[in-house]
Amino acid sequence: MDDIKQMQATIAKLEKDVSLNQMAKRSGINYVTLMNIKKNKSKRVTDSVKKRFYDFANSFTPGEGVPAKKVPAAKAPAKPGPKKGVKRAAKKSAVKKAAVKKAAAKKPGPKPGAKKAARKAVAAPSKLDFASPVLGTALDREIEIAEARLEYLKSLREIEDEFLKAVGRK
Repeated sequence: MDDIKQMQATIAKLEKDVSLNQMAKRSGINYVTLMNIKKNKSKRVTDSVKKRFYDFANSFTPGEGVPAKKVPAAKAPAKPGPKKGVKRAAKKSAVKKAAVKKAAAKKPGPKPGAKKAARKAVAAPSKLDFASPVLGTALDREIEIAEARLEYLKSLREIEDEFLKAVGRK
């Protein structure tokens, strides 16, 4: 518990020069872990977290290029404009449109301006050749599954008959 109090004091000193987020990034400690220590939600701290934290705290010098914690400035009056959700929705729809365009560009086959004869040549044949072994392996597998199911159902029937005999209903 004493370690946590000491870490809280160190965090408070460091926060004058560096944000908690930057502490987390630079020290390799999870941000939530540091936040829990700061807010006294942690009851204990592992040795590895202590070591990383104190290594960072001892090596940190103020003004070494780490952005300081931002102090909120007085807010300027809000500009009239679109609401937050409207801007985000417009951006999402633009991203979707770009993705659809990109997907359409990747489609194989003739371009929209190609001749009709070329389009027909690329299209898949409409009739299946039933002599080809395309369906053979899949069909054999389906037959095996159906036969196994039939055997299972027959065994259930036998078990049910044995049960009814044991109960005295048959």
